[in-house]
Amino acid sequence: MSRPIITAVAEVEALAARRRAGLTILGVNLDKAKGILRGLSAFAPTTVYVSKRDEGVYVEHADSGLIAELREELRVGGWAVR
Repeated sequence: MSRPIITAVAEVEALAARRRAGLTILGVNLDKAKGILRGLSAFAPTTVYVSKRDEGVYVEHADSGLIAELREELRVGGWAVR
């Protein structure tokens, strides 16, 4: 008898916790992106991962809600986000 792929709610929650959400701020360097993020109310500096990409700076966090807030604040501020 084979085991189901996911057997419990706890397993689903554990998988979701490992998944991280992210966005890319287009056309900025790492220093500029850090400055932009510091000015946003949704920014959580101890839990956000920031890395340089060819097209801009990638911002990653475990909470997709926080990333959605950052995305909206960045767009309202006139920054190109993907």
